[in-house]
Amino acid sequence: MALDERVHLAVKYDPAEMKGPDGEAMRGPSLRGMSGGGLFLVVGSETQTGIEVTLLLAGILTTCRGEPHNALIATRVDCLLDAISPTRPEERRTHSGMDVVRPADA
Repeated sequence: MALDERVHLAVKYDPAEMKGPDGEAMRGPSLRGMSGGGLFLVVGSETQTGIEVTLLLAGILTTCRGEPHNALIATRVDCLLDAISPTRPEERRTHSGMDVVRPADA
């Protein structure tokens, strides 16, 4: 699967390998119609009162590829922001190898 890593993100997605909240095997949902939806990075951090979860928009879904790739393909959100306003400075940080955009007040 030839993708430009500067533009695309690929995430493994095999509906046959999904697990429910209880850890039991289940079939994942069909992703038909998901194009244009968000691909989020879930970041958990331990606090004194438990785990704090933050969702960071990493990309916009464009394609779901089945066998043999079993992958979700997204366009990186920073590429989209640059296309909309190439001179607008954004606060960006790298997390787990993904460039993500984070609101300035977060």
